[in-house]
Amino acid sequence: MAIFLFAFLLSLIFIYLSLGVIKQRGKNKIALGTGSNDELTKWVRAQANFTEYTPWAVLLLLLAEFSGAHKIEIYVVGSLLLLGRVLHAYSMTHHEKYINGILQAKPKFRVIGMQLTFIAILYCAIRLFTLYVIDLVEYF
Repeated sequence: MAIFLFAFLLSLIFIYLSLGVIKQRGKNKIALGTGSNDELTKWVRAQANFTEYTPWAVLLLLLAEFSGAHKIEIYVVGSLLLLGRVLHAYSMTHHEKYINGILQAKPKFRVIGMQLTFIAILYCAIRLFTLYVIDLVEYF
């Protein structure tokens, strides 16, 4: 199953982001919240964004694969998702600069990362809805 590869790789990104949060907490001696520390805040938000979007996308990708999507289809959509999550995490943690929580430049990599993530989610959702409609039509 192709989804196993993407679940594994996305898990590694999650661990990387989590370790980044832990490192920033230790470095800044902040155990709870972000203490208005811009560096910790961006790591926390990168990790949170990852946990907000990735499980849903992986679930949809899994359902698409179980519903009979071609393996190449899963690899393409999974690759879009993976690239989107990498770009988003990289942008937030290494590329963007903040001063008092205010972004200092346009976050193009983050925008592209979210666009790729949304494309993957939307593709899987439409595919599953289409299968539902086909099944419904065949039922009647």
